[in-house]
Amino acid sequence: MIEVNGLSGLYIVVDGIVGCGKSEQIKQLKEHLGLDFSERDFLFTYEPGGNPEADVLRQKVKFEKMSPVEEAKTFAESRAITIPQVVVPFLAREGVVVSDRSFTTSLAYQAFGRGLGINKVWEANEKAVGKIFPDVLVYMNVGLEASLKRSSGENPDKFDKEARGFWHKVVPGYAKMICFLKEISPNTKVIQIDDPKGEMNIEVMRLAIKSELYPIIREHLHEGRISRDRQV
Repeated sequence: MIEVNGLSGLYIVVDGIVGCGKSEQIKQLKEHLGLDFSERDFLFTYEPGGNPEADVLRQKVKFEKMSPVEEAKTFAESRAITIPQVVVPFLAREGVVVSDRSFTTSLAYQAFGRGLGINKVWEANEKAVGKIFPDVLVYMNVGLEASLKRSSGENPDKFDKEARGFWHKVVPGYAKMICFLKEISPNTKVIQIDDPKGEMNIEVMRLAIKSELYPIIREHLHEGRISRDRQV
């Protein structure tokens, strides 16, 4: 496997619009990965937030009204805390990090949903991200109508309450974000799960992700063993 960020761990990001089933699939990964790859340590984290300091910013950006620029900067400020404090140390110890969202979300939500443009949003995030790009992006491309029906939930944040016009810009924004990601991090592997009508149940979705993600994890474990053998 070609290294993406120069660290020995594996950085997996799961992304998609509200209601796409992302949180449930991360829960499934949490239940199964440790059993299926018992030789590797896993850390599950999330953005914005990820530690007490960044969680303060999480509450602010999810529930307070702010300008699009302030919103983008607050997301980036959270990343500037948790990437070096949470993600990097675990990757450096050969761990596998599974993150619920990353800068990829901002490159869809704020760049296109808020209309800031992808270059302006990346400029706000570039220093926070550094060279810590995901090894794998799992993008759950679930149809808008199905996703919005699922997104009301308890204690909805301001994104759950967004009007359809916002989402009609965000959804195509994800496709543009992926193109941009391939430019700035060409070795990031993208797993796109397409479910336009929201017909896949939890287990079918889990198996679809597993079929593409597990070979990448196995390859990474294999390459790690070879590297350690060479050191010996």
